[in-house]
Parts: sequence; structure tokens; C-alpha cells
Amino acid sequence: MEGAKIKRRLGSLEVARTAIFSSVLTVVDVISYHLTWPMLPPILLVPFITCFIFGMTLPFSKHQWMMGLIASIVTILSTGMVLPGPFILPVYGFAFQTRKVKFSGAFASVTHMFYGVFLAPFIFSVAPAKIVYDWLLLYLGDFAPAIIVITLVFIVVGVVAGSLGYRVALRIARNLKEGSTIGIPGQ
Repeated sequence: MEGAKIKRRLGSLEVARTAIFSSVLTVVDVISYHLTWPMLPPILLVPFITCFIFGMTLPFSKHQWMMGLIASIVTILSTGMVLPGPFILPVYGFAFQTRKVKFSGAFASVTHMFYGVFLAPFIFSVAPAKIVYDWLLLYLGDFAPAIIVITLVFIVVGVVAGSLGYRVALRIARNLKEGSTIGIPGQ
């Protein structure tokens, strides 16, 4: 009886979508990290990219938290490195699970920034996000303005990325729906 409940909640199509989107998120996370670090701290691009991916998956899947968890585990296992970035992916997933795209993008990006600036340096020997904060602190000279500026930037980046991803995904979903109704040429 319990298996039937699980099967109804998570059908094969939903499992397939979750697996595919988790794979895409994993690949994008690994590529974005390796293309940016050590030239730039990945936190400059990764929140935008991650919010975009999660925003794009919203019309197609209901299990963003699961995608974030799977992507986090696979990223850690595939790179063989324990770095701060993959540990934040489940937070993005839980945030986007609420279906409030702009809020989720802002919350996840700001959480990523605070995690990367304050918590990760105590846990990991490499915390690239601290570089951004230290750079701002150098130019602004004080703790409060640096935190305010970086927080506002990450709020805006999260909101833009989440809503842009969601809008693109809605357009894709609409096109797929129209294609399946009308019939796709060549089939």
C-alpha cells in the first residue's frame, strides 16, 4: 500500500525529469566552477546560473529539493573534491520548491553569499566567496557597507536569474505543448 502512495506522488515521468534536471544541474555546476576558478570566485556567476536552472525546471518538475540534493551528491562524487559550492545546492532546491520564483532566487543567492563569506571559510580551506567580500571591504573600508552592497547585489542577481529562467521555461513549455497538440513535423 505504501509503495502505491509513493508511486502516485512520484511517477516515472517525474522521476525521469528529476534525474535529467539533476544531471543538467550537476554538469552546469561543475563546468561553471572549473571555468571561473581561480580567475574569478565562482560565487560571481554560480548563483545566477543555479537560479536560472532551477527557474527553468519549475514548470516541468515539482521536486527541486530532490534535484538539489542529487546534484550536490553527484557533484561531490564526480569531482572528488569537497568544496563549499555543492553543499549549497539543496538550499537552492528547497527555496525553489516554494514556487515563489523571485523570492526563491533572492533568498537562495543571499544564502549562498552568506554561506560562502561567513560559514565556508571556517569549514573549508578554500572559500572563493570570501575573496569578493574582502575585495569589497578593501574598497568600502567598513564591514556594514560591504555586507549591505554585496547582499543587495545578490538579491538583484537572484531575482533576475530566477524570473528569467522561469519565463524562458514557460515559453519552452508552451512551445512543447503546442508542438504536441499540433504534431511535430517529421514524426
